[in-house]
Formats: sequence, C-alpha cells, structure tokens
Amino acid sequence: MAKVHGRMGLKALKIAVGSCAAITLAELFGLEYATSAGIVTLLTVQNTKMDTIRLALDRFFSFILSVCLIAVCFHLPGIGWVNYGIYLLLMVTACYVMDWQNTISVNAVMGTHFMVSGNYSPAFVLEEFLMIAVGTGFALLMNWKMPDHGRRIREDIHQVENDMQRVLLALAGYLRGEHGGEEVWDRLDRMETYLHEGLERAHEHAHNTLREEDRYYADYLEMRLQQCGQ
Repeated sequence: MAKVHGRMGLKALKIAVGSCAAITLAELFGLEYATSAGIVTLLTVQNTKMDTIRLALDRFFSFILSVCLIAVCFHLPGIGWVNYGIYLLLMVTACYVMDWQNTISVNAVMGTHFMVSGNYSPAFVLEEFLMIAVGTGFALLMNWKMPDHGRRIREDIHQVENDMQRVLLALAGYLRGEHGGEEVWDRLDRMETYLHEGLERAHEHAHNTLREEDRYYADYLEMRLQQCGQ
C-alpha cells in the first residue's frame, strides 16, 4: 500500500511540475489559451514511458482529425453551439473507431477555443498545435527518466526458480505417497500469486526502459505462469 501511495505521489508531483512549466512556456510563446497547455500535460502523463509516448502520438494524429472536422462543422449554417455539438458527435465517434479515446477531452476543449474565438486562420491552428505540443512535450519530459526495476525483477526470477524446484519436490513426494496433494496445490497457489506480482513489475519495467532485451523478463514470467495453470 505504501508503494502504491508513493507512485501516486510521484505521478502527482510530475503532473504539478510539468503543468506549471507548460503554462509558463506557453505564456512565453504568447499563446492565447496558455493555461490549456497545463491541462494537456495533466492528461498526457501516464504510468509508464511507453504509455505516455503512445498517447502523445495519438494526440497529434487526433489533432489533425479535429482540425479537419472543425473546418467543416464550424462553417455549417446554424448556431455555434449546434455546430459544436455536431463536431463533438463526429470527433468522439472517430476517436472511438481509431482507439484514441484518451484524446477526446483535449479535442473537445480545443473545439471550444475555435468556437469562442471565431478564429479559423492558419495562424490560430498553429497556435493550438503549439499549445498541444508544449503540453505533450512536458508530459514526455516528466516521464523520460523512470525507476529501473531490473534488479528486483532478476530477484523475482531467482525466487520463481526456487519456488518451481520446491513445487517439483512436493509433487515428487506426493507421487511417492509421502503426503497428500494439499502441499503441492498450496505451493502452486503461492507461486502463482508471486508470478502475477512479478509479471506486473516486468511489464512496467519493459514499458519504461523501451529496451527489447527487457521484454525477456516478462516473456519468461508469462511462460512460468502458463506452466502453473497447466
């Protein structure tokens, strides 16, 4: 529980620092909606480096989609908020189809900027792009240096190997009639619980280091987990 609270605290600190820095830089650039850059940072900081990079890429692709939809929807005849509603309908639907759900909130806010300002010039589009680029950039910066759990994961693998040996010894004793099968199942249950915890750490580690060789740890633990279930 303390470890979970520590992670939450670290993420909150990253969001706070990154958002303030994003707003400051956006103001230095003279962006009209500078505070929105901080919101972009808040919504882009994820639990791992890989997840943050993926969301950053999704955010830029969905920006292009949103600008195209705004160019069409906000020039239709009718009241502004009705056009905004049409934009939301098309944008949200497209984001779900493209699996960009995490970008919807920022795209919705960006739509209000165009609706309120009434400015659809290339210069304003560039300004909105800079707002998203600044916010996303600081989110990436906040998550660029992540904790290295390589040593702990290697300890997990060593522990799993020891547990596997104990399970096999217990199974051999059961086959010789030295004890009932309860000991075997008990050891398997404990090993499976430990494997789930280790696998979570291994996936997080691989998503933070982005090194291909670190995926071995997760693959190995998944293989042992499958063996426990057989």
